[in-house]
This record gives sequence, structure tokens and C-alpha cells, in this order.
Amino acid sequence: MFRETFHALKSILKEQHLATSVGDEGGFAPNLTAAGEAVATLVQAIEKAAGKVFESLKNDHAKHVIIDLFGTDYYGSTALGFFVKLWKRVRDHGGRMAFCNMSAHELEVLKVTKLDTLWPLCENFEAAIVAIRSGAMKNDD
Repeated sequence: MFRETFHALKSILKEQHLATSVGDEGGFAPNLTAAGEAVATLVQAIEKAAGKVFESLKNDHAKHVIIDLFGTDYYGSTALGFFVKLWKRVRDHGGRMAFCNMSAHELEVLKVTKLDTLWPLCENFEAAIVAIRSGAMKNDD
């Protein structure tokens, strides 16, 4: 999902004729005039990427979802809302969902919000695949 968000953000920045060069940390540094503009652009990219994920689920191109947070350290309420909405769609289509490669901060957010009770939280992508294939999921109720 975050890979899709990265590419969606790049296409939005290109549409707005903003810089799409990737810096040392792997992110973009467009010349935006305000922090609010940056947040709005990022939310637009998340929604664009989410639409692709939801469309894949709707058309039965995908059944299970792994949220790989490798390389991230933070997500906000927009992402949490997306995770819950995505989980409901995955569950309604008979699929499973797992998370992997979370930072300590991201893990803490899921625990504080009690969302850690909904999905397997795996150390790496391979463990998430095993969790989904095993069927021993927290969201099988």
C-alpha cells in the first residue's frame, strides 16, 4: 500500500509540475508553500492509492492484504481510519490482513488503540505471509 502511495504521490506532484526527485532518505522534497498544502497532497495520494486497493478487492483481484510498514516510523489518524476500512472490506470478502515491519512507535499506536487485537503483527513480510496462509488470524471472528 505504501509503495502505491509513493507512486500516487509522485504522479500527483508531476501533475502539479513539482519536483519528483528522490532525496537521500527516499522521499520527495517539492517546493510547497505551506505545511497544510503538503498534508493535503499526501492525503490525496493516500486516497488515490487506497482506491486502487479497494478496486482490487472489489473485483476479486486480491483477497488478502499485508500492510508492510518498512521504512516508515509514523502514521496518523487518516491511516488508522484507512486500516480499519480496509480490514472491513478484506473481511467481508473472506480475506485476511496482517501487518509487518512496524516501528516501535507504530506498534505502540496499534496497541494503545487496541487495533492490535484485530490483525497479526509480524516482524517481517515473510512472517506475515505465513500468518495469512496459516489461517490463524485475529480477524477470523
